[in-house]
Amino acid sequence: MKFFKKIFILIGISITAIPFLSAQDCPDFLDSPFCTMNRQRGYRPYSQSKSVYVALNDTVELNIVFYGQKDYILSFCSIREFFPVNFRLLDPSSRKIFYDNVEDKYIESLQVGFETTKSVIVQFVAIGDKNITGNRRNPKDCIGLLIQYRNQ
Repeated sequence: MKFFKKIFILIGISITAIPFLSAQDCPDFLDSPFCTMNRQRGYRPYSQSKSVYVALNDTVELNIVFYGQKDYILSFCSIREFFPVNFRLLDPSSRKIFYDNVEDKYIESLQVGFETTKSVIVQFVAIGDKNITGNRRNPKDCIGLLIQYRNQ
């Protein structure tokens, strides 16, 4: 009986700990001092804003729905060692890239708008400055994507 009791306790602890061990989100990162993004007047935070815990050169893809007749501002933030952040906007069905911030020297914010509702893959990767990240102990940290919107 004691054996089964120990097994049930271990299973309970394991089930409780799994979400914490595999957590990939950084829930309060967009409000941290590392995210000094310009919150625009007249724009509201969009519920699909996200922060994720990643390693340098890991590619992250988020499926975002942008509603028609709205303007959006996408802004990225992270710790200094993770900049620049390369981000792209892709069509989900064809995977065709219709924007890549490499063309704009890795700008951190982009304003977009769509006439009709559109699903978009936002793909990003922290490239990082090799001179700064070479001495870094923890090669993982958070990247935040703040999405703001307003009606057109």
